[in-house]
Amino acid sequence: MKTKCIISILLIICLHTLQAQTPNSLSAINVFTYNSKGNVIEKDYYPINNGQQEDPDKTYTLYDNNDKVKLQFTINSFGDTIQKSTYDYQGYIIMVTDYTYYASNMVPVNKTMYYGVKETQKGMIDILSLMFPGPIPLYICDSFQIDTWTSNAWGQYMKGYYTFNEQDNPSNVLANVSMGQSNFDLQFTFTYDNTYNCTNISTFFVYQSVPLSLMKTDIQYNANNKPTEVHIYPDINPLLKTVIGDSFDDFLVEQKILYTYNSRNDILNIKYLSYDTTSLTFYETGVSRYTYKSMIVNSTEIYVVDTIFEFTNALTDIKSNSPCVEHINIYPNPVKETINIQGITSGSTLMIYDMKGIAISRQLLDKDNISIPVQELAKGLYVLKISHEEGVFVTKFIKE
Repeated sequence: MKTKCIISILLIICLHTLQAQTPNSLSAINVFTYNSKGNVIEKDYYPINNGQQEDPDKTYTLYDNNDKVKLQFTINSFGDTIQKSTYDYQGYIIMVTDYTYYASNMVPVNKTMYYGVKETQKGMIDILSLMFPGPIPLYICDSFQIDTWTSNAWGQYMKGYYTFNEQDNPSNVLANVSMGQSNFDLQFTFTYDNTYNCTNISTFFVYQSVPLSLMKTDIQYNANNKPTEVHIYPDINPLLKTVIGDSFDDFLVEQKILYTYNSRNDILNIKYLSYDTTSLTFYETGVSRYTYKSMIVNSTEIYVVDTIFEFTNALTDIKSNSPCVEHINIYPNPVKETINIQGITSGSTLMIYDMKGIAISRQLLDKDNISIPVQELAKGLYVLKISHEEGVFVTKFIKE
């Protein structure tokens, strides 16, 4: 599992979409550099803001003698180190520790222990990565534990266990989550076809030892066993309303991710769609387009990703705000840890979208000024939208 995956899961479940769509515009460029073994050693992320390419954030990856990742760190466009992840391998145990930087001070953020790590087909990892997006690579394992750094000490945030079928693919994951004084369980079950492709992932909220359905993910494949469509949609057990409220399903919408491939079965495009409950149709929110280059590794020609161009729907460009909400102010921007918002009105709804138009955070605001923690967001450009009966405010911010 990935650090903070439960937050990602619940945010995916609570997808809340943008509205009418127009053609995509370029929002970011990712450029990759490799070593002689075909491993990524540098990724340069160039955000595009108002049509202008900005200076890149650079992420470097170092490997040990076994070609395993041992260190990743990111330097922003100002030359400052902003985050780091270290990897420690002890037999079938892997420990990944995340750090963030405040000026020159390095502070721990998360520590994830993977026990009984298994060799897993990349296709399975890719599918699970759709469910658990985040900064840490995914490992299939017997069990895991995620700790967070709070008050100068590590505290348990999440732990979980895998069970496996006869083909040694995951059949079930049970995860226990601790959030402040709250403690709850989530369960994930996996279904496969006769070629061992994962065709469904079902998510359950476990209440009094009873798993209650929450959402499902269906995956379709082509003749080469490559995923072509991932469909994420709500599947709420009515009993959940007694646990999490009657209005919970008002925020559930569907999402699709569509894949196309080139003649070598490498990903060519990834298209992101969201479902509009008004028109009852899916609309495009973003596209990632891949280009490749060839290189020789051990006397064999291979193709590796050269550049990924990220396009987002033009709606995520800043629009004119309603006059009655122009007094809203957000700061700092760029932001590392917390973004402050002034001038909002109680009863407003705040949404944060990535540059593919996918909602990653939703919050009902009950006071006029508020601070929003964003340290768990990946670096990049985001859209912040505040809706109120008086109008809508939309702006962009950069997460360093």
